[in-house]
Amino acid sequence: MSFVKRLMNVFYAPSETFEAFVARRDWKDLWIPLIILALAGLVASVILEDLTIDYRLDNLERVIENSNRIPAERKEEFLNQQYEKTVNPSPTAIVLGYATAILATPARVLFFALVIFMIGNFIFGGEAKYLDLLILSGYVYLINILELLVKIPLMLSKWDMEVSTGLGLLGIGEFGDFIYHFLAGVDVFAFWRVILFAIGMSVIYKKPTGPFLLAITTAWIIILAISAGLGAAFV
Repeated sequence: MSFVKRLMNVFYAPSETFEAFVARRDWKDLWIPLIILALAGLVASVILEDLTIDYRLDNLERVIENSNRIPAERKEEFLNQQYEKTVNPSPTAIVLGYATAILATPARVLFFALVIFMIGNFIFGGEAKYLDLLILSGYVYLINILELLVKIPLMLSKWDMEVSTGLGLLGIGEFGDFIYHFLAGVDVFAFWRVILFAIGMSVIYKKPTGPFLLAITTAWIIILAISAGLGAAFV
């Protein structure tokens, strides 16, 4: 199977892609998905730059106004300082912003590769190499490309970073609440990735998909709960 076909098959015949790289892998299986995801993150950050600034300013205003640590008479001054830093960032801040956009998704690829490595090798007693699971994670996260193609137009049309293609559409809770952030993470694309991870692990470990799906779903819910808790604590 050609490498281009492997990339395309992730979306409609994932098991064929996973079986292909397990049978024979090369450097492209590891690096090309990571490069694609890094470039997608950069492009998305450029397209959403103005919206991101507005989003940060809204959050800053909310946090400062609700803060008990900042004296009331200094809140406006502090807000103006943060406004200036956000609207006119330093060269270092600009570089860090682009670096974050480029590296954010590859970092998730590395993290979830470690999660499924621990699930497969320690819980299910397998002997797969981390490299195989890293390649699997890179292919699975190509779903992010389709997610961006769906969500970026929604963000721009609504001029809102908080768009949902999952349970966030229920509108339960308010921004900053645990339940709001948790339901926002229960997303069609997120669960699609969970399913792909389970299929890929069944190919790599040569075991049924069901137990992997249950284990990865459980891990995903735990990670999502922790993320939602942090989001509620620091927003």
